[in-house]
Amino acid sequence: MKRQEQVFHILEKCGALISGHVQLRSGKHSQRFLDMRRAQLFPESTETLVGLLSEQIKMNVTGIVGRSPHCVVFAHELAKMLARNSKKDKPLSLQSMPREKSSDGNPLVYFDHLYSAQLNGETIGIIEDVGTTDATMKAMIQATRDCGAEVTFAAYMCNRGGITAEQLGVEKLYSLLEISKEDKNWQFFKPDECPYCAQGQQLEWKVDDSNGLLVPA
Repeated sequence: MKRQEQVFHILEKCGALISGHVQLRSGKHSQRFLDMRRAQLFPESTETLVGLLSEQIKMNVTGIVGRSPHCVVFAHELAKMLARNSKKDKPLSLQSMPREKSSDGNPLVYFDHLYSAQLNGETIGIIEDVGTTDATMKAMIQATRDCGAEVTFAAYMCNRGGITAEQLGVEKLYSLLEISKEDKNWQFFKPDECPYCAQGQQLEWKVDDSNGLLVPA
């Protein structure tokens, strides 16, 4: 079984693949949503998924950063799996404060004083669950660098926005699952260009911008 098929099989088993008319955090609309938190209801599945991601990563780091609480679960797992190749016996696993928005509407990420001090001088990898745009990951990278850390790689459990390492300004970008923008099952649209809205389909779900959780529309 190919890796992508294996990943989809695990996610379907966990109930992490949601179908329906969904408004994503970016405001765009789609007919499918990937809720990685549901995979975390099954520890063995989480371990398997992160294990498949870790097989790609050959870089040494002293810490892994996640943003939301469920991303930190992935960060913990990834830190453990990269331990053998790290500069420390066990890489740190750190969480940023919840994402906010700046006055210009862009994501704003920062760390509390404890984690901010701990990051200084570290070599860091950053993990996010699902990326449809590069905005949140860029904010994570900048916040981590502002604390005096070097960010060597970024990782997505699912990259569905065609995001590249060059866009993010990092040496390497790793993705457990990559979904093409051209895949008709996973395309997303601006609200005024959404074919489901044009067909009169009501929104069924939306992603809460404050916490990233899927809630009824």
